[in-house]
Amino acid sequence: MSIVCCPSAGTVITVASMLSVLESQAVEAVGPEEEKFAGSAGRWLGWTGVAIGAAMVFLDWMTGEWSGPTVPLIGVAIACFCWVTLVRPQASAHKNGLLLQNMLRDVAIPWQLIEGCRVGQTLVVTTKEAERFFGLGVTRSARSQMREEYGTTSIIFGGRGVTGRRVQKETGPSMAAGEWEGGTYTGYVESRIAGLASRGERGGDPEAGHTPVVAWAPLPVVVLGVGAIALLAGILL
Repeated sequence: MSIVCCPSAGTVITVASMLSVLESQAVEAVGPEEEKFAGSAGRWLGWTGVAIGAAMVFLDWMTGEWSGPTVPLIGVAIACFCWVTLVRPQASAHKNGLLLQNMLRDVAIPWQLIEGCRVGQTLVVTTKEAERFFGLGVTRSARSQMREEYGTTSIIFGGRGVTGRRVQKETGPSMAAGEWEGGTYTGYVESRIAGLASRGERGGDPEAGHTPVVAWAPLPVVVLGVGAIALLAGILL
C-alpha cells in the first residue's frame, strides 16, 4: 500500500498569498495574462549565467572538497545578477493592458492609452499623452535594424564613402493574428500590440484603470539585494 501526500489547501493558499505579496501594483492592474512575447537571445545568456552561478554554489559539494565560502557566495551573486538583468525583463499582453517588466520596475499601460509602439534596441510604447515607456523584454540588435531598413545588399561601397539605398518594406496587417510572410517576430509584436490597443479603443474592460502604473517590483529588488550582500561577503571573507 502506497501513501500519497498531497499539500493541504491552507498550504497552497499560503504560497499563493506569499507570491502575490512579491508582485507589483502594475501586475495587479493589468489583470489576467493573455500572451507572453518571446524574449531576446540575451534571456538565454541570462539562464546560462544563472546555471554557472548555481554550479559554483554546489561545486564544493560535488567535488567533496571545501575551499571556503567565497566561491559559493560569488556564485549566488552571479546567479542573482544574471536573473535580474537578463532573465526577468519581458513584455506580455494582459486583459486590461500591456505589461512591461524591466529589471526592477514594472509598467502597466492600459490598451486605450497606447498610441503606438516600435521595437528598436528596446520596446518603446507611446501613449496619447505623449508619454514614452521602455521595455527591455523585447529587443532588436542594431544590425537587424539596418538589415530591415536597407536590406542585405543595399550598402554600396564606392571610393572613400559608403552610401545606403533604402529598401521598400512590406507592411503587415493592422491587427495581427500571427506573423505575415516575409515579416519578423519583432514586427509581429508591434502589430499585435497595435491590434490589442485598437481593441481597447473600442471599449475594453470598463473597470480597468485609465492611467499607466509604474511600480517597483519587490521580488527582483530582494534578489538584487541578496546578490549584492553575497558579493560583498564573498570579497571580504
